[in-house]
Amino acid sequence: NMKIKSIDWIYHGKKTKKKFSIFSIDIQPFGGLFLTAGQDSIIKIWKTFSIFFKNNSSKENKLNGEKKFKNEIKIPLFVLQTHQGQVNIIRWAFNGIFFASGGDEGFLIIYEKVKNPIQKTMWRTFQIFKSHTGDIVDLAWSPNSSFLGSASLDNNILIWSINTKSLILKLSGHSTWVKGICWDSTGKFLASHGADNKIFIWDSISWQLFKILVLEKKSINLKINKKIDLFSRSFWSTCGDYLIVCNTFHSHKSSVLIFSRIDGFKKILCIAGRNFLSQAIRCSPRLYKNLNNKKVSSFFSSGSTEGKINLLNPCNYRTSIQVKNVKKNQIIDITWASNGYQLFACFLDGTVTGIQFEENELGKTLKKKKKKK
Repeated sequence: NMKIKSIDWIYHGKKTKKKFSIFSIDIQPFGGLFLTAGQDSIIKIWKTFSIFFKNNSSKENKLNGEKKFKNEIKIPLFVLQTHQGQVNIIRWAFNGIFFASGGDEGFLIIYEKVKNPIQKTMWRTFQIFKSHTGDIVDLAWSPNSSFLGSASLDNNILIWSINTKSLILKLSGHSTWVKGICWDSTGKFLASHGADNKIFIWDSISWQLFKILVLEKKSINLKINKKIDLFSRSFWSTCGDYLIVCNTFHSHKSSVLIFSRIDGFKKILCIAGRNFLSQAIRCSPRLYKNLNNKKVSSFFSSGSTEGKINLLNPCNYRTSIQVKNVKKNQIIDITWASNGYQLFACFLDGTVTGIQFEENELGKTLKKKKKKK
């Protein structure tokens, strides 16, 4: 069954004692590179190696693999010092070619891969955008990797074009800061979550405001790190049918809400907790076929401020898997590997944990469609 591993060699600050918080993590689509960013203003690119070993391989291969893994020097592949303040969010583009980061000084920085004369892969700044006047707390790539949206404490959402390296649009409407933004997988909508307890759904073709969802105001006082309270990393399901909103309340209980796009963004499900708060939602990039009833669905994971991870199938109306006691610490960000069976979470104390799921727990992943050339 599932395996849980603490990944001690991924850290910011000092390896042993004083670790800095990692505010954001992301795994490269179709690749093995792992991004981490946080409190120390540094971005680190790690190679994920084989953190988990397959059970079905022969004992000899497994031992050789583990031996090789133990002998590899686990240091970052590349370190970037581009920000002048803490780095709050880091995300790969869906094509795995670019990645972007947003920080406290309001800079949005995009990076690209280059090869130097010795054929060593390096990463360098592709573009720095400096139009925000407040901290950037979230960013979202369009599914075709051509556009990028950033959300900031200056109450605005800015949309950037990668091809022209320019700002193309400013979306204003939230009366307070914007906690999170996410693009849906079809590229039709962009959702923004404001600290004004409203979710704005923008039509990303005309950029008109399509709908406003009003959320319940916060009613219970939770002991939450002030920094973390700025984020609300909501997400769309991989099938594109559901918007999953975290860091919200429902009948005075902290909740995760699911809105159905097909039913005009009607609220179809609320998962309430007593005194935790889910700060991060991340959908697996894959679709799964249930081994028993052959139904196809997507899964999303939510990480709570008390260190629990819930896995839910939005069509199922219930928690499918709950991973308790991962750590008694606030989960800040979550990422999934492209294979759909590995999930990683970073915590306020600067640690990263990986979870490996099995086919019998989630289902069989559907093959990704190959694009016709």
